[in-house]
Amino acid sequence: METADRFWILNCGLPLLAGKPEDLVLSGQIQALFPSDRYQFNVARGRVEWSQAVPDFQIEGPAEQAYWVKKALVKAGITSLDQTLVISEPFGLRVGEKSFPSVQAFLGNYFLNQK
Repeated sequence: METADRFWILNCGLPLLAGKPEDLVLSGQIQALFPSDRYQFNVARGRVEWSQAVPDFQIEGPAEQAYWVKKALVKAGITSLDQTLVISEPFGLRVGEKSFPSVQAFLGNYFLNQK
């Protein structure tokens, strides 16, 4: 998209949409690529994303690290946590009294305790 001068969007049974990618994004026509509500084009990020429930959890720590931790939790299907997840330095995660050296370690413990 970043290097395209023109985009063509053709869905079965619908008229051809064509134009500059920026115009298709700004007008909302880019959504024609996604006939269901499962995926959508995130205008702010310029990319396709799943449509998901808004996660209900708190993450404390540097914004950039919190962004990636949140992304990993959502990708793993976690939509809520009972306690605040704290990012520590050097990188680690803490929930209550438990500490984890990585996102993978946290997820492994989380799913182990869900069974």
